[in-house]
Amino acid sequence: MRAGVAAPFSIDLTDSNVFGIAPTGLVRVELWGASTSCMPEELLWTSPNLENVNSWQTFCGTLRPSRDYPFVVLGPVVAPGGTQFMSYLLVDNLGLSASCSAP
Repeated sequence: MRAGVAAPFSIDLTDSNVFGIAPTGLVRVELWGASTSCMPEELLWTSPNLENVNSWQTFCGTLRPSRDYPFVVLGPVVAPGGTQFMSYLLVDNLGLSASCSAP
């Protein structure tokens, strides 16, 4: 990613309740620009809270880093009001998208 260059993208997300205890609406995803694969440096995008457990949702956004980054690091985040719980965050179809129509 290049500094100041807009990169529109889309990403599909869901939160799986395979353990049977995952509450809805209490997890979200952050995308960070990074110089290495394990050191997030600049928060570039945060998803809304995932509302439908076990139902895929498509989100659109634009990454516009303030400096060049060779990596994007994804991280799950417990939303305000949430608690840690056993669950799986599932990610699919992350990619550049000139036009994105999220449901």
